[in-house]
Amino acid sequence: MDSILINSIITVVSFTVFIGIIYWAYNKHNKSKFEAIGQSLLEIDTDTTGK
Repeated sequence: MDSILINSIITVVSFTVFIGIIYWAYNKHNKSKFEAIGQSLLEIDTDTTGK
C-alpha cells in the first residue's frame, strides 16, 4: 500500500465519522435530551448551604 491510498482511506473514514456525528447531533430523538441538558446549565444554583 502506498501513502496515497492510506491517506485516501483515512480521509474517507474521517469524513464518514464526521457525518455520523452531525447526524447524531441533529437527530430528532436526541432533541429533548439536549434541550434538558441545555436548560440545566442555565439554572441558577439556589443552594446556599454549600461552600
